[in-house]
Amino acid sequence: MAIRVYPQRIEFNCWALNASPTGLSVTLAGNANVYGCLTLADTRSSSHFQGCTYGYFTAGCRQTFPGYALDSTIDRFPFSSDSSATGIGNIITARTYASAQSSKIHGYVSGGWCPPASTRFSCIEKFNFSINIPTTAVGGLIANKAFVAGYSSTAAGYVAGGYLPAASSVIEKFPFATDSSSVQACNLVGAKGGHTGHSSFLHGYSAGAGTVIEKFSFATDTAGISVGSLATSTTEAAGLSSLGFGYVAGGRPFAGGNYCTITKWPFVADASSVNVSCLVTGRYGVSGSSGENYGYVAAGYPYSPSNLYFDNYEKFSFVTDVNASSVGSISGNKIATVGNQV
Repeated sequence: MAIRVYPQRIEFNCWALNASPTGLSVTLAGNANVYGCLTLADTRSSSHFQGCTYGYFTAGCRQTFPGYALDSTIDRFPFSSDSSATGIGNIITARTYASAQSSKIHGYVSGGWCPPASTRFSCIEKFNFSINIPTTAVGGLIANKAFVAGYSSTAAGYVAGGYLPAASSVIEKFPFATDSSSVQACNLVGAKGGHTGHSSFLHGYSAGAGTVIEKFSFATDTAGISVGSLATSTTEAAGLSSLGFGYVAGGRPFAGGNYCTITKWPFVADASSVNVSCLVTGRYGVSGSSGENYGYVAAGYPYSPSNLYFDNYEKFSFVTDVNASSVGSISGNKIATVGNQV
């Protein structure tokens, strides 16, 4: 049997397996004429966890030498190659310590903070993954809040916890199908802010702001339950999700210092995390973007010197537990961006 492999097609004898944005098709061909076609629809979740083409790092706090300024830039980078990100647009409201959600069509940014006045935001905005059109405001959270965590089911974006300035335990959600404000869905085990958000097909997971790992159901919007613990108490880390695991990368303890650790736990069973590898540079105030095979961690700063903001992003493998490598830069020295993927 003759087999020929092309970037978007595999041919074997008179058959061809073709890849397209809508799924796979199997064609029976004789010369240039197609005599039959079987289409296999794209059955991936409408929430792109994980993304397959691009990752995004948006907003944050930019270092301006001296001082800092809020940033609204949407940076995009390809999953197919190791290269620096490109600014493709801006969100409406510059902010930091917000949360991100991803549908199959749009990236969302919700909540956030404006230092040093400690102004908090409730606005939810979205941008289109396919075309560079202006960001639009789609609704608002129940309250102004920052240091929130974001999650994505197939149908809705979720925002949990955060500071108002008091810590909140509320989990709220908004639909992807229509532009509307969020409603309360359920509650975390306890009030917290500065934790990470993770998404499996069935559950949203919250980790950190201490050691607790908890999950809540996307299907029933039932309250969070504790399922395990992180190896160390962590806040301001990056949250990432592979198909089978939740990952927490970097961060810091409450008492100062910073971590380079990457730790993971399984979605299939309730279990505590295990440290599996390390970032190139210990940092906190970081964000994560999840591809199919790699996790990407951007921005942040070390505990000392605290005025050094990073402009690079790193990647680590979801397939093999090896240390991260630095692969490119974002559009400035920043902390507390948010990450999307498609």
